[in-house]
Amino acid sequence: MKTDNIKQSEMKAKNKKEHIHRLMKVLKSKLTAGNLITTINTWAVSLYRYGAGIIQWAKAELQQLDRMTRKLMTMHKGLHPRSDVDRVYVKRDQGGKGLMSVKETVNYESHSLKKYTEGSAVGFMRTAGKIITTNGDDGRQEYRNYQKTERKQDWHDKSMNKQHLRQTEDQAAKETWQWMKRGCLKRETESLSIAAQDQALRSNYRKAKIEKSTNDPKCSLCKQKDETVFHIISECGKIAQT
Repeated sequence: MKTDNIKQSEMKAKNKKEHIHRLMKVLKSKLTAGNLITTINTWAVSLYRYGAGIIQWAKAELQQLDRMTRKLMTMHKGLHPRSDVDRVYVKRDQGGKGLMSVKETVNYESHSLKKYTEGSAVGFMRTAGKIITTNGDDGRQEYRNYQKTERKQDWHDKSMNKQHLRQTEDQAAKETWQWMKRGCLKRETESLSIAAQDQALRSNYRKAKIEKSTNDPKCSLCKQKDETVFHIISECGKIAQT
């Protein structure tokens, strides 16, 4: 048992090292925002598919790997420091960044392997399937549904972040998120645009309602309406004059 634990630790260390190596190579490239995410998903996160269900990852370890990925992306301007975490993992044609979560990828692949082995006609395969452990009691489809549905719902339920969604709800979803699906913007431009949509930039409105660092949410120029990102780019009369 002790030998098995040592081997598990060695494999985890190798996976993490290779993950960081591949992630850094991608982040140092000149890829556009959409291509950057696609490459991370297929070349870096996919590393964990092969050992899922065999290498026993703790929930905290997988969460740490996801945090590490987001941190490195932020350092290389692939993610805004104030980006909403749930939106990062929502599909691009639904308004998210489209990044694959290491935790959800490992969970899904573990359940897939367990279902395949337990349903096999070969005896030793069924026995192996009983040994495979998964993080949680839900089936593999529940994990896929979580990524597709609950992440999106969690993002939509946040009071500040849903304002842009409410302002654009009368438009066709396909047209609203077409720029995200194409992914042709620079990573810095896309990250800043997403942060602006989520009201994550430090406007007076955010300082008053979220940070509680000021009592006045009004625009510092026109003094007429709340200083939201939407107001600054399309409503403020003082800015319009210049």
